[in-house]
Amino acid sequence: MISIIIEWDNVRLSEASRAIDMLQSLHTQARQMDQPVEFLLMFNDQEIPVDTVEQIGRTYLAPQGGASHNTSYRLIPVSGASYYELKNRGAQLARGDILVFVDSDVLLEDGWLENLIRPMEAKPDMQVIAGETYLAINNLMNKAFALHWFFPFRTTTSELHPNGRYFFANNVAFRRALFLAHPFPPVPPGMTRGSCAMLARQLTAMGIAIWINTAAKAEHAAPNGWRHFFLRGLAHGRDWAMNTRAGKASGPWRLSFSALSMLLTRLRRIAKTTWRKGDQVQLPAWQYPLAVAIMWAYAIAMFLGAVMTAFRPESAQQAWQL
Repeated sequence: MISIIIEWDNVRLSEASRAIDMLQSLHTQARQMDQPVEFLLMFNDQEIPVDTVEQIGRTYLAPQGGASHNTSYRLIPVSGASYYELKNRGAQLARGDILVFVDSDVLLEDGWLENLIRPMEAKPDMQVIAGETYLAINNLMNKAFALHWFFPFRTTTSELHPNGRYFFANNVAFRRALFLAHPFPPVPPGMTRGSCAMLARQLTAMGIAIWINTAAKAEHAAPNGWRHFFLRGLAHGRDWAMNTRAGKASGPWRLSFSALSMLLTRLRRIAKTTWRKGDQVQLPAWQYPLAVAIMWAYAIAMFLGAVMTAFRPESAQQAWQL
């Protein structure tokens, strides 16, 4: 059996239509598999009403037309749980030998599920396989973020190799036994992202290969709307500050000066990268200044988040949760 663990947390800030499109595509692809597939929809019932999730399950995850298919679903509330906690809890409750993690704010290309699973079926020693998550480039905001955010450009390749150094928690499959022994590690209090990078480093240090299959493609989007934009920037800056001061006795002023240096470096890099690579995301020449302005605003939000964290770390840990 394959267990597909879906976090229903990012949907709070992303477009609801994207989440529905993802579920529809995922259900279609699961029905094409030749082994049973279960969906575990993980959500924090303090943030999302149970009846809303129940309606989503009945509409998009239940067998269609009353027919019996190889799919089943469970809706699992976990009060107070955050992004990685939802994934870890889903793994504990899953019945499948293979765990697939997907997020509520990605769109799945055709064949995504099969391209993640088939190599694991063919190679019993394969423990981890990650797909390719890339940013959409269908509007100015997405193009600006595609040039400067942490997701890579979409490739045209369909390659399988064991040389991965990282993966994204929105597009990855594990053998269940391995993941239960090595779940997503907790991030420092207040941080919202980074656990997948921590786990990737752990697995690599243990000699466990992270396989990458660029045929398993999923599309991510830039922040949805200006509220999400600035919230993401502030949280990014908060996480940067907490990572920077980890294990160091750095006072608030020293950390703030480091944040200023980070800001100036990012401002220069944004202008340079936009000029050099704008054509790779089909950015018209007249939009270059707009793309730079968007990402400069994001960098400034990061700087503000870092400085606020330097002086009020306890408050920053509670704010800007994604």
